[in-house]
Amino acid sequence: LSLSLSLSLSLSLFLLPLLTVFSDPSFLPPTGEKSFLCDLCGFAGGTRHALTKHRRQHTGERPFKCQLCGFASTTQSHLTRHKRVHTGEKPYRCPWCDYRSNCAENIRKHILHTGKHEGVKMYNCPKCDYGTNGPMDFRNHLKEHHPDIENPDLAYLHAGFTGFESLFRPLQSWLGR
Repeated sequence: LSLSLSLSLSLSLFLLPLLTVFSDPSFLPPTGEKSFLCDLCGFAGGTRHALTKHRRQHTGERPFKCQLCGFASTTQSHLTRHKRVHTGEKPYRCPWCDYRSNCAENIRKHILHTGKHEGVKMYNCPKCDYGTNGPMDFRNHLKEHHPDIENPDLAYLHAGFTGFESLFRPLQSWLGR
């Protein structure tokens, strides 16, 4: 795989959720405490931002609007993804074939469900040879076999394709590795 292709897939499938967290000042490091409560249903969020997004389910508010059509969204990230429908941009690529998509989730679905890439594992343990396509299976593996990993519930942070380890080195101190 070329470096740019590897980097593109790695960022799109595994690091973008983390980059979103660090770029938004209303997010805090994960502590497990959920002190922001919804007065309508009892939902508990870990940040004020999470509660604000949740409350839009009750209010129906869709503050992020497309200027080219009638699309409106509850989140900026959904609007950003939608805009690619108009531009034709497909920044996400399959590392094993020429398939491209405007959405990282479609790459995951392509790899796991088309049958074109049999044997590929999306979640590969950095400490042993275990690999799986199920994020919960991966999380359970980390909890059971590698108790020294501090945040196994953030399993996607620990996952990686073989050879992508260097992309995750900046995260190791935050993850306690």
